[in-house]
Amino acid sequence: MNELEKENKELRSLIEIEKAISDYTPIKATVISRSPEQWFEQVKINRGRMHGVEPNMAVSTASGMVGKVIGASQMTSTVQLLSGFDEDNRISAVVDGNEEVFGLVEGYDDETGTLIFRDMTDSGQLEVGQTIISSGMGGVFPRGLLIGEVSSVELDQYGLTKIAHIKPAADLVDINHVMVIDRDIYSPAIDKEKAEEEE
Repeated sequence: MNELEKENKELRSLIEIEKAISDYTPIKATVISRSPEQWFEQVKINRGRMHGVEPNMAVSTASGMVGKVIGASQMTSTVQLLSGFDEDNRISAVVDGNEEVFGLVEGYDDETGTLIFRDMTDSGQLEVGQTIISSGMGGVFPRGLLIGEVSSVELDQYGLTKIAHIKPAADLVDINHVMVIDRDIYSPAIDKEKAEEEE
């Protein structure tokens, strides 16, 4: 009974998110497997190319962004979770409500369970408690997806740039229902990959 109530709540929340992101085409999916070796890095979902899913599309739960699609077959897709992101998988992001503060989410700290955000503005306005969202400027992730909340701020090892630790808005361990978000606007990264596959 508790599991059904939890699932109904998740699905109702996804419907609300779907209404909020009218600029994009959401594709609802369910997590079908998770290998023990890559528990914190990847999940497999029950939607693939025949449903419109392509590599590099953002993936979110009702609570917030969880990752991006890194591989798609006809019927299923593999999602790289934020907890498996590194410097090769960056997210262009801004502080919600203060877009003068922007930077890059460029990794995950296993010890603290937080994402690492590098402030590119040096404005001095990056603070604990601020909400971080995707900026839409990186060419892959749509604008406005909730990433998480700043839990601490410090200087990098050179004492030059502010680094923030972000507590992810979404639970990256207990993931069941997700939404793959297809950009309806031009995306250089996605369009380039499609063009290469067609050649």
